[in-house]
Amino acid sequence: KSTGKQILIEGSVKKIPEKDSDEYFLTRDRKSQIGSWASSQSKILKNRLILEKNYDSFQKRFTGKVIPRPKNWNGYSVSPRRFEFWLERSNRLHERIEYSFRSGKWISKNLYP
Repeated sequence: KSTGKQILIEGSVKKIPEKDSDEYFLTRDRKSQIGSWASSQSKILKNRLILEKNYDSFQKRFTGKVIPRPKNWNGYSVSPRRFEFWLERSNRLHERIEYSFRSGKWISKNLYP
C-alpha cells in the first residue's frame, strides 16, 4: 500500500532442481549470500543483534571462499495463470487490470475497484 501499487499472481509453483538453485544462488550479491546463511528465515527473532552477530560470523567463515548455497535455500518456478495489477487512485477509483491465460492466450480486462 505504501507504493500505491500491488500485484497478485495465481498459478502453480514447483521447487526447481538443486543444481538450478545452486547456479542461481551464485549469481546473488555476496552480502546477500552471507545474509542467507545468517538468517533463520521466518523464525522468531528475539533480538536483531543475534542476526547481526550471525552475519559477522558467516562473513568471517567465508572470507576468501566461494559461498555455497545453504541447504534450506531453494528456488521455485511459478507457472502463472492469472495476474492482477492494482494501482491506487484518489476517491477509491483504483485501477485494476487482470490478465488471465485462457485457451492458450492471455486475455486482459479492467475490473471495478
